[in-house]
Amino acid sequence: GRPVRIVVAGKKDAECGGEVEEALAQIESNRLIHLDEQLSDSMLDELIRAVDVVFLSYERGWSSGFAMLVLSNRGRVLGSRLPVFTDLRETFGAPWVYQYATPSELQSILNTIAETRPTTADEMRLAKMLNDMSFAVGAQTLKTFYEELTQRLKCCITYYQ
Repeated sequence: GRPVRIVVAGKKDAECGGEVEEALAQIESNRLIHLDEQLSDSMLDELIRAVDVVFLSYERGWSSGFAMLVLSNRGRVLGSRLPVFTDLRETFGAPWVYQYATPSELQSILNTIAETRPTTADEMRLAKMLNDMSFAVGAQTLKTFYEELTQRLKCCITYYQ
């Protein structure tokens, strides 16, 4: 497969352990680009769409709004074995979400990513899943639930009077 270029954007969290550096040390330095600056929203969206995968190097945590931003831009996510990434992988699957357990496993996963491109069917499935998770769909579902509940309660109130 073709080599994957990796862009590392942002500043390292002071509390972050050495696992990220160990994982990145496995990658050839000519394939790494470091952006140590604050990116505007439009620059970030453009970067997500331009790269093969966004590597979210969280070593602890319980959610990732950034992973959802990546997916909403039709980008692919590579994360650790944190439960948040396991949930995302189980929900969205390949070719959208990948996980690594050890730094040595990273090269093999990057090769898979380089050799795999989302198909039109993959993109349509992702778009449907993201739509189903949208605030608009959630709000409509909640509205329908309360309308049905209100109707049931009216029936119950009428019945017991």
